[in-house]
Amino acid sequence: MKFSLTISTLTIALSFSPLNHAASSCKGLSVEKCLTNTSCSWIKSFKRKDGKMTKAYCRSKPSKKAVKKSIDKALNKAKSTTSKEAKKAQKKATKVDSKK
Repeated sequence: MKFSLTISTLTIALSFSPLNHAASSCKGLSVEKCLTNTSCSWIKSFKRKDGKMTKAYCRSKPSKKAVKKSIDKALNKAKSTTSKEAKKAQKKATKVDSKK
């Protein structure tokens, strides 16, 4: 009983944490307000892989830590690819560059 009470208290405390609400500062902003806010990015509408359209929206920019993590992940993935996959990717990139 004491353990479940502690978990409940912790859950409630975290739900009011500023970290939990930090990303919502950009949520619901209009295009103009989003573009003038330096901590926000406007995401254009797009079609998902399953064919559904996603409406345009405003979101907070990723933190420097998140960007670094994403770059590190991409670099590790690139290092782990085989030479055959690398050649295919290079060939594909060359085709895209030649079309421009």
